Amino acid sequence: MSQNLEKQNEEEIKKKIIEQIDQEKQDAQQRRDNKSGSLHTEKDKMLGYKVFLGIWNTFVFAVGWYLFYNYKIFEYYSRPGYLVVICLFVIAYINLVAFYHAFDFSHKSKARLIFANTISIGTVDILIYLGGCLFNAGYIDVKPGIIMAAIQIVVTWVIVNLAKSHANLT
Repeated sequence: MSQNLEKQNEEEIKKKIIEQIDQEKQDAQQRRDNKSGSLHTEKDKMLGYKVFLGIWNTFVFAVGWYLFYNYKIFEYYSRPGYLVVICLFVIAYINLVAFYHAFDFSHKSKARLIFANTISIGTVDILIYLGGCLFNAGYIDVKPGIIMAAIQIVVTWVIVNLAKSHANLT
């Protein structure tokens, strides 16, 4: 009789241990699901900042190029030339942002992010300005390009601060 009682106790203990393990597995899975969901939400929000910055900087460049440089450089082929220059800007900008990790809001400091974005914007603007000088076979006014870059950098600075403070909150 004592053996039966011991076996029942062992079986009850085994059942309780199995129930505890199952409960811990469920809790762990729930924590993973919650963490995964919040990470996806954060990645989506950071993606919004990245997309906005990319579109904003391209828009400012496109408007500035169209207003001040396009017709001085491309007299006969202004539309195709304009599209080629914008495509070159986008390709170079995306590559430089990736190279300098300029959109790594969660791992870099504000100063490094602003510096990386400033270098990315400045480098692309300068390269395309120099290409415009070569196509024009002479000097073209640099002041509109400096104003374009300043607008891009100021808005980038604001967005980087917003994104970084948002990344620090979570």
